[in-house]
Amino acid sequence: MSPMSRLDWKLPALCVAVFILSAVVAWSVYGAMPHLEDEQANLFQAKVFAHGDLTAAAPRAQPRAFFIPFIITQNNQLFSKYPPGYSLLLAPGALIGQPWIINALASALTVLAVYLLGRDLFDAHTGLLAAALGAIAPMFVLLSGALLSHVVTMALLTFFAWGFVRARRSGERHPMRFAAFAGAMIGLAAITRPLTTVAVGAAFVILALIDLAQRRRGAWRSYALLLGVAILIA
Repeated sequence: MSPMSRLDWKLPALCVAVFILSAVVAWSVYGAMPHLEDEQANLFQAKVFAHGDLTAAAPRAQPRAFFIPFIITQNNQLFSKYPPGYSLLLAPGALIGQPWIINALASALTVLAVYLLGRDLFDAHTGLLAAALGAIAPMFVLLSGALLSHVVTMALLTFFAWGFVRARRSGERHPMRFAAFAGAMIGLAAITRPLTTVAVGAAFVILALIDLAQRRRGAWRSYALLLGVAILIA
């Protein structure tokens, strides 16, 4: 077996292993249920979205008996105080009664994104090593089984970074596709964890401004498309 074929086999195996580990954490540590107020609010809004609604009607009888922190009551309507991105992505899991599966998938996709970014910045072996080290980071493992937005945001922003790198790489055959992809990823991240997105995106804004100042070929079109898609979503 060639080194490349071994590498091709290890990456999907790593992603599957991370998904299984996330599922084990979700069920054995958290009981596949929310514990924090943040998780309750996320899951509540995901269920509302899953039923095709934006808000839920507040109970008319004894509404204070149904109080949950971080769920707002306004004009007899209930909704989460958090941005809608994570709850939107969590909605398919809530619809089938298995919300834990979204973060488990996001953890596997994060590992894939780390590999792709490491591969394109350095080489495939570096990407695989970075992905493997990230997969066993204790905080990453614990968050992958919870109903919090951290792992989903990590996947979105890492894919954004990868799309950004590919869009600005000289000789790239489809820079506009990657620019649109990067815009979609950071747009979703912006409506999931806005301040985190601003903090991470600031470095890429500086890099984009340098490219524009140096009149890098195709920079105006790529960044205009990236920004347009991001704004359209956000």
